[in-house]
Amino acid sequence: MSFFDSLKRLFGSSSNKDGQGGGMAPSDSGGNAGMEMISCEEARAVLYEYLDGELEGLSYEQVKAHFDVCAKCYPKLSLEKSFLAAVAKAGRGEKAPPELRTKVLRLLEDAKRA
Repeated sequence: MSFFDSLKRLFGSSSNKDGQGGGMAPSDSGGNAGMEMISCEEARAVLYEYLDGELEGLSYEQVKAHFDVCAKCYPKLSLEKSFLAAVAKAGRGEKAPPELRTKVLRLLEDAKRA
């Protein structure tokens, strides 16, 4: 499948009723030629795994290529990245109470045995 065929699949026609289309965002698509482009639905379904570096089934490059070119999905990615950064910043210097750590470890052990 050519790069242009991938873009056609990704963006569909302007009368696409399922909301899968979108505009183009600036990107460096040079390294993605020959890679099958995934749909908006596929990209959004693995957004959190992508951000956490825990993708299964799709490659990081496939998901990144989609977010790099999809003006409809990129804002969601940007929002989630900003949220994670804010959570990380708010939690700096904070430590969970020892009781919480003990309770979580106990629950993990219980789940492992079940």
